[in-house]
Amino acid sequence: MLSNGIYFTEKFSDFWKARYSETRVAPTIISGLGFDPRSMLSSKILMEAGIKPKIIPINFSVQSTGSSSGSIEKATSANQKILDEIDLLTEPLKVNMFDDHSRPIGGRKVVEQLYSVRNLLVDETDLILDIGGLPRSLFAPLMSYLLEMQDDLGFRNLHIASMPIENLDNSIKANEILDPNFMYGFDFPTGKEKLVWIPIIGKND
Repeated sequence: MLSNGIYFTEKFSDFWKARYSETRVAPTIISGLGFDPRSMLSSKILMEAGIKPKIIPINFSVQSTGSSSGSIEKATSANQKILDEIDLLTEPLKVNMFDDHSRPIGGRKVVEQLYSVRNLLVDETDLILDIGGLPRSLFAPLMSYLLEMQDDLGFRNLHIASMPIENLDNSIKANEILDPNFMYGFDFPTGKEKLVWIPIIGKND
């Protein structure tokens, strides 16, 4: 079922409390894992609401220029603590963002990894893709794949969660922009005309 609905942070918990009381089935979350404090935020909110989700964690590595090693270690430890309290459906899916020639391969790799555990998604009631701690080169192909495979896998509802941390979001600056390139999971351009899509979603981008 595809429908539109927007629930801001203060309503996220209320929505899932009501949803869980109706279904009595905890959602499955696909979430990034690492130093980004937004990675496990939706899982944390659900657990504080008395809902213990199941999780498929994605382990990827990117260079960070915005935090000290101490703060990175602290955030990573906090995320791991949350993860330890959740039912893991699988070991973290390991995704390489670049190949040996520094070419981006993350989108293809993350879809391949999720495809390898696709049986975990079969007939799920509610599936949450938490994009808060994932780069768009990963979450966009994941969204495309899940929408394409919904009928085959049989999960009923796909929810996209983007949980903000205002102070962190406002401090992020786009220091590096990769060359425009085809994003895995979407139609490859076939004509001479090219469409360059540059979403501006950060305060300092």
